[in-house]
Amino acid sequence: MERMGRSPYMFGMRERIILLLLLVSLCGMAAVGFATFNFARNQITESWLSQLRRLVNEQEREIRLITGHWSDRVLALTTTDSLPAVASELFRHRTPEALDRLRVRLKEGFDSVRLLERLAFCGPAGGELASVGAPAARPGHCQTIPRRLKDGPPEIVDLWFDPGEARLHVLVAGILRHEDARVGTLLAVFDASELLATVGNHDGLSRTGEILVARRDPDGTVELLTPRRFPARLGPVTPAKDDPAILAALDGRELTADSTALADTRGKRVLVATGYIPTLGWGIVARIDHADALRPARAQLETVGFIFALVSVVVLVVGIFLARMITRPTLHLVDVVRQIMEGDGSRRAEIMSSDEIGYLAHSFNTAMDFLDRKTRTLEESEGRMRAVLDTTVDGIVTIDTQGTIESFNRGCETIFGYAAREVVGRNVRCLMPEPYHSAHDGYLGAYARTGRRQIIGSGREVSGRRKDGSTFPLDLAVSEVLLDKRRIYCGILRDISERKEAEHQLALTMDDLRRSNAELEEYAHAASHDLKSPLRAVERITSWLEEDLAPHLDEQNRERMRKLRSRVRRMDQFLDDLMAYSRAGRPAAQEEPVNVGQLVEGLRPMVDMPEDMALVVDPALHEIQLPRMPLAQVFINLLSNAVKHHGAPGGLISVNVRVLPEGYEFTVRDDGPGIPKQFHDRVFEMFQTLQPRDQHEASGMGLALVKKIVTARRGQVRILTGEGEGTCIAFTWPNPGPATTPETEV
Repeated sequence: MERMGRSPYMFGMRERIILLLLLVSLCGMAAVGFATFNFARNQITESWLSQLRRLVNEQEREIRLITGHWSDRVLALTTTDSLPAVASELFRHRTPEALDRLRVRLKEGFDSVRLLERLAFCGPAGGELASVGAPAARPGHCQTIPRRLKDGPPEIVDLWFDPGEARLHVLVAGILRHEDARVGTLLAVFDASELLATVGNHDGLSRTGEILVARRDPDGTVELLTPRRFPARLGPVTPAKDDPAILAALDGRELTADSTALADTRGKRVLVATGYIPTLGWGIVARIDHADALRPARAQLETVGFIFALVSVVVLVVGIFLARMITRPTLHLVDVVRQIMEGDGSRRAEIMSSDEIGYLAHSFNTAMDFLDRKTRTLEESEGRMRAVLDTTVDGIVTIDTQGTIESFNRGCETIFGYAAREVVGRNVRCLMPEPYHSAHDGYLGAYARTGRRQIIGSGREVSGRRKDGSTFPLDLAVSEVLLDKRRIYCGILRDISERKEAEHQLALTMDDLRRSNAELEEYAHAASHDLKSPLRAVERITSWLEEDLAPHLDEQNRERMRKLRSRVRRMDQFLDDLMAYSRAGRPAAQEEPVNVGQLVEGLRPMVDMPEDMALVVDPALHEIQLPRMPLAQVFINLLSNAVKHHGAPGGLISVNVRVLPEGYEFTVRDDGPGIPKQFHDRVFEMFQTLQPRDQHEASGMGLALVKKIVTARRGQVRILTGEGEGTCIAFTWPNPGPATTPETEV
């Protein structure tokens, strides 16, 4: 690369700057020129269209004024008393005298109207009876016009041009009526040169503008009433292919448009405005060539083009100068970068100015200093990371998508017995026994094709193979990593040989424990049986003694005998409770679900509930189906506890339920004396009762058994009330299903 000189690139920064300045200036000038031209064109177009519309409106007013003047003159003649009266007399008598008087009246009317060329009277049945003035230029009017003329004001019924005299003539017809009877028709021919002079004036329409007036004859032929400017002629026009603007005007469409569809007979695009006079059926067209109208805009565009070229030259010169100023320090910066890339990391850019380029050089030097610090930090971090990876107990290995080992830490060296240099570059299959050794490449290929993971993103136990060929169990977790769009797999391995041995020893210990528990349970059954046998004997002997010695026993001895039997029954119940407590938590046989409401109601006889005590069951319990055991044992103990400790006649026990997301919460409430809050935890312990044993036949095992059963179901049991509020015990019970603990029996 050159030093501090011209850029070696064919299209370098200098050329880009020059080109950019040219493009910006040219685009700006083009935008300004285009906007200026469009603005001028639109303004000129709108101005011409407004002027054309104004001319059409003025022509329409002039034509209405002139034709109205003709109609008014004829109307004055038809409404005078003398002419209709004479015409009525001629219609009745048909005498030469009456005809002479009619000619006199026509002559008087003819002399009184300016520009009147001929005045004729047509009879009611047609035919010309009298006339004054010039001869008829178009004979036969009296045969056709009276028949089609309707009642109303006078109408213009014909208009023609005399090429020899270069004059325009107009025929106005009016009806003569006398005493509400039609007595004839008056035809007046006027010199229409005034109309021709008015509408044939093209002043103010530049070189190509023109104003045309046309009408459509009954046979469909279009006839111009004014001469064309291009070419200058007057006469019929073929409607199908000659002048669409005139046809649009005659169709009654008032347009003001810049349109190629309304081109004139020369095919020129024009600005056009049209008008229509319904009373006459005449169309008016004012138009000018589009190119002629926009000459000022094109002249303005040429001026902008000259300025455009001048500015381009100035910008080019300035751009070359600026490009040199900008690229010199930039090329210096490029040279510094080249030297740094060649290994001179201490090289820094020279700050040549205080502008943006100088700031760039300063920022570059700052960035290089920062990069040096970051590089050192990264090297230190990489060293620390390598030290951590090399000292960690677990093995960490990375492979590519082909299974080739890329890294192998010291933990892996310890686990497998290989040095890193021995395995890096080899396929990871060398660390696997069969069948993993043969199937591993297939796993990678299947994942690459389908994206379906088997071990990636999760952990599992596999077998590994050491350098000496021995196999051992491994915990393997594989994760997928993307580095610069390259996929690698990272495996974390742990030798679990010791853990497997510990699990084996634990399994042996659990077998011994289960065996000991079975022997202990067998012993408990035997001990219970052996203890209950003497108790039953004592109870029978006591009953026999009381029967045999009944005549000799006083009340005190009888009370002692009853207490003795009570202690025997308590001991028997105590042994039953101990056995039930020992069996709580054991898996129970699968039972069909029962109605919980019916289950609770059926327990009343089993808890010795007095007849005057009420048991109220929440109707919601009848909507719940649960296995009978051990739920029944829980309700038996809670209901029995409420009955035993109520201590008053009557009473009320209510059982309710609340549905939870994970199961149910049951509550058993009574209106007894309640339990003080300081004893809420104590009462769930074994052999605990809050009242003297002489007053209540209780073993203190009921609530302890309830807690053990509920806890085995991962539920909770608690007391919700205090002393004097009655007792309310609540416990949770899971929904039956795969996720819950299996049902147990007592």
